[in-house]
Amino acid sequence: FALLFCHPDPGFVSLFTGDGAGSIMMRRLLLPAITIPAVLGWLRLMGERAGLYDREFGVSIMVLSSVVIFVVLIWTTTSSLNRADAERRRAEQALRESEELYRAVVYNVAEGILINVGTTRKFVNEEFLRIHGLTELSEAVGKPVDEFVVPEEKKMLRERTLARQRGEAVPATYEYHIRRPTGEVRTLHTVAARITYKGEPAALAAVRDITERERVEQALQASEERLRAVVQTANQAIISADSGGNITHFNPAAERMF
Repeated sequence: FALLFCHPDPGFVSLFTGDGAGSIMMRRLLLPAITIPAVLGWLRLMGERAGLYDREFGVSIMVLSSVVIFVVLIWTTTSSLNRADAERRRAEQALRESEELYRAVVYNVAEGILINVGTTRKFVNEEFLRIHGLTELSEAVGKPVDEFVVPEEKKMLRERTLARQRGEAVPATYEYHIRRPTGEVRTLHTVAARITYKGEPAALAAVRDITERERVEQALQASEERLRAVVQTANQAIISADSGGNITHFNPAAERMF
């Protein structure tokens, strides 16, 4: 019998060792099915030999006892299996709701979402494709993590991705640049974290295209520099004050005048 359990996959043993409802019921009822009739038969014989009852009465008691015991066993086992099945259905429903929420969040957020395993990109959402100027998942999934990254930043991205998956301390937030298939260069801001994806260490990242914001900031900085140059080189005195009447700036012409 022990030899059967050395190879638990095929035939009878797989039914006994499985985790399905049938296997659970088999494990609970097989031993009683073997031992209870034997025990009751032995008790019947002992009673007959002791003269407590005759053979017919002993057989009747044995059959009735067997029926009652097995009814109780089947009832308790069925109740237990029903509770386990109800819990399983609740867990499956919760899992479905969680997956629906996950899909709703991942596919509708304003950030591009990606998952990298090793140096391979395993998952991206629609926003990731839009940011990179792509239309098909096959253009991104299964590709190297540094695909579309500008050459001077490829090494940095690969090293940080692998280090994060190893659990090493690397910046969680940083910026890098990509080149779309059209040749256009875009600036991306990313926030990344270490996760487990299908049993493997992975890196989850959310990316946002900040190219326009960067251009606005650069234009504002250039405008401020031009204004500062005008103020500093003006021949007229220019003085600025805050709402409390406190002077906050004198240009060189004002300094010479006062």
